[in-house]
Amino acid sequence: MKNFYVPATTLDYCQEKQYPDKYLWVIHKLYSYENRASIPGSYKLLKAEYLKNILGRYKPVLNDLINDGIIETDNQYFVGKISKGYRLSEEYKYSPYIRVPLDLSSPSLVNYINNINTNYYPSRVFLGEVTYPNTYQTLYDSPNVNLMLTKVTTNLFNVLSQSSLSKESRDYATQYLNSISADFKPKQYIAKQLAYEMSIDKIEQQDFYLVQDPKTGRVFTNITNLPGKLRQFLKINGIGNLIEIDLITSQPFLLNGLIDKALRNNPDVKKYREITTEADIYNYLADRLGFTRSYAKEKMIKTVLFGKIKDYNLKSDIVKIFKCEFPTVWDVILKYKKEDYTQLALALQKQEADLMINKVAIELFNQNTQFFTVHDSIISNVFNKELIIKTINDVYSKELHLLPQLKIK
Repeated sequence: MKNFYVPATTLDYCQEKQYPDKYLWVIHKLYSYENRASIPGSYKLLKAEYLKNILGRYKPVLNDLINDGIIETDNQYFVGKISKGYRLSEEYKYSPYIRVPLDLSSPSLVNYINNINTNYYPSRVFLGEVTYPNTYQTLYDSPNVNLMLTKVTTNLFNVLSQSSLSKESRDYATQYLNSISADFKPKQYIAKQLAYEMSIDKIEQQDFYLVQDPKTGRVFTNITNLPGKLRQFLKINGIGNLIEIDLITSQPFLLNGLIDKALRNNPDVKKYREITTEADIYNYLADRLGFTRSYAKEKMIKTVLFGKIKDYNLKSDIVKIFKCEFPTVWDVILKYKKEDYTQLALALQKQEADLMINKVAIELFNQNTQFFTVHDSIISNVFNKELIIKTINDVYSKELHLLPQLKIK
């Protein structure tokens, strides 16, 4: 981490404080989140322990920012369950940003930044901004997994640090955003514009980060948060013309891995496996619904896979058809959602990370391949195409006994 990115109008306010860096960090955290959030204006949950580790005495900082109208809180706090949420107030969340080079005075923040900048994954896995020693030994029941994850995430960060964007990326971003401006409300458009600008700026400034989610093992970097339209301008070691290889209908395909072996001979399970490996589940459902593929995809993801088990969802057209066509698969979905509907999403994301990070990425690094990961996809030089395809197919065939459909772009 090299810079804070904050609304330009907050800089003078922060610099008047005894520890400007603490105030800049909080605003930077919320400003970056606002411009990446899938739901504009949503609150960022910040654990008290997390804030204490980074800021030390954090309450006076938050109270100042709230009382002075710079940030807001939802005040929703349930012990052991939900942390308080925070967001920038309306006046600041859509303001143009200023890049502020780090000038640290707070001892706790100095220690935190130094850990991130100089000790990336030496003997433990840094998950977000807090260090959790040996976390993955409890998630994945293997004494060697933590070492393997440390190695692969270190390698991923090393490749990330060699990334750059071609000069055309800024002009393209401007032209593209201008072409879609009419499709968004003014504030949504500004948020999108800021997200593009900050993504480009961070790579240009070599301000790289790598975060691994402790719940799922998913890896988040500058590349995963780079808008898809800009990936065509990526370079590794100054070499461009990269390709991206990703799984088609990834989440419905990965659902196969959660179905017990004893159920795989059921006729509807066989049909589901065949469609998700040889055809297109979204087209299949669209044909039966009489709607477009995009509509079927949206409903499949939001309702069947990741929706709550509520009457209005259970009565929806796509759930009725899915239950009719794939009753055994639907029972598996309900099993995962029984206690908490988010558990299915977590299970699918864990499986994705286990396959792509713990297995595919490790195998590719063992063969001295340089690449980026974007969850279910690999971005690399075109001359690595056949090796990457073979590695993905070998891993998925061994682990799921299925071959995924791959898309190359």
